[in-house]
Amino acid sequence: MKLNLISKSLISLIILVTLSLVFYFEIVVCEFNFCTINLNAITFYPYTDFSENIVSSFNVANGYTFGVDFSQPHFPGIYILYGLIFKIFGLIYLIPGNLTTSVLILFSIFITLSIAIIYSTIAMGFWRGLCSVLLSLVLFYSLKLYLPMSETLAFWIATPLLYSNLRLLNKEKKISLVDITGPILVTYFGIGFPGLLILPIFLYIILTIKDHNTLPTKSTYVYSILFILIIFFSIFVNVDLSELYFWTIDINTSDVKPSLLKNIIINIINLGQNGDLYSYGTSIVIITFIILFLRIKHYINSNLTAVYLILMLLSFYWRMPDSYKVLPALSLLFAIIFYTARNYNFDKLLFYSLFIILLVISSKYIFNKNTFDKLNVERYQVSHSNNIDFASYGICKSSAGRNQTNCYCMQTMVFGPQLYILNDILQCKYQISTWSSRMGLNSKYKEIVLKSIYDGKSAFYIPPKNYMDGDLALEGIVLQIKNNLSCIHLSNGFELCKPKE
Repeated sequence: MKLNLISKSLISLIILVTLSLVFYFEIVVCEFNFCTINLNAITFYPYTDFSENIVSSFNVANGYTFGVDFSQPHFPGIYILYGLIFKIFGLIYLIPGNLTTSVLILFSIFITLSIAIIYSTIAMGFWRGLCSVLLSLVLFYSLKLYLPMSETLAFWIATPLLYSNLRLLNKEKKISLVDITGPILVTYFGIGFPGLLILPIFLYIILTIKDHNTLPTKSTYVYSILFILIIFFSIFVNVDLSELYFWTIDINTSDVKPSLLKNIIINIINLGQNGDLYSYGTSIVIITFIILFLRIKHYINSNLTAVYLILMLLSFYWRMPDSYKVLPALSLLFAIIFYTARNYNFDKLLFYSLFIILLVISSKYIFNKNTFDKLNVERYQVSHSNNIDFASYGICKSSAGRNQTNCYCMQTMVFGPQLYILNDILQCKYQISTWSSRMGLNSKYKEIVLKSIYDGKSAFYIPPKNYMDGDLALEGIVLQIKNNLSCIHLSNGFELCKPKE
């Protein structure tokens, strides 16, 4: 069935709106203008991860500069894109709180699914792309593919990109705009999967040297240059370039040291000794056998393609994964499914996909939800409850802008960026406003936090000692905060410390 662009756009829009509303009402419960996040419908880690993206996007929408007015340990592409959409729809006039949070979640789900559908249908064809998105959502529903997280965007970009890479390996097409923009988007959105960035670029070089039939057309070059210029312009406008390296690269080296390659090797050696690694390693083993089976059956046309796929799998092993971090490897599985079925008609494609679904569901133990720390869910429900009137304690309101006097910006010394969208609180400049134990390994980051104790502008939201999980760096900083600032106990067991009058 052939459709024109208007028909395709209408079908996509109906699917986007329907899915967005369904997922929104699953995780947000609204009653009498009071909306809360249903933590029973969402696990702990994605909650804080997508909250970081929503808070930062809202900052960008309100004209705040990354690296100055706020900072995060990820490249700011997600914040810039989502922030632009927030601004276009006038969401900058909202004041942080329950209702604002729910509205931003709805828009963020819509944007995430839009990226999925647009990128997949362009790279894989309209029906194949739609089928890929819908089957992914059904199969990996528990991994919250619809939320605005780096891992979900990695999946939605990687699946069509790897599908296109497989076609390039077998010289079935020319290099397209999707092939060029994919690795750029991976970097832009702060997704740290080296294989997605390095291997495709290496592949392009090999292909263009050996086979000129795969070279891009002149229009592809033009559109690619235009795309790159837009990306650079968005960064230039919204980011302090002098601070970009530290907040996106340097501060992450403590978490990924001493090297990516050594990290991959260590994780492989430890396979089976750790629940998270075991679940991730199991998925890699399963997908590797699928790759080898498809090569033997000649569904994959060459040994080079099979090697490329296995190398890609290993490159995904650069970080200790937690359940939903298995998504990059699963994107490769989906790319293989649709590549091997690329010459089938729609009925056969659907049958083939359902067969693979049964295969993966039979191995569902690779998604080990027990890896999540349930205690942490309870902690963050308490520590970031929005029933505290921070303004009454002299904390500046973010809705009032930066030029405020007689009040303080606030940092929270336990990780939970959702605090700043559930409450109208001004974040401190040149800071990641929520403490992370991993980032605390960076000496410069610790120095920045320590200096803010004495600047006379910062207040600190301190968790009880048992919430610090033996974080010695945090305990040392908290000790200095309490020794030099005036602290009061709050109703939820936390302390608020601010400069002495």
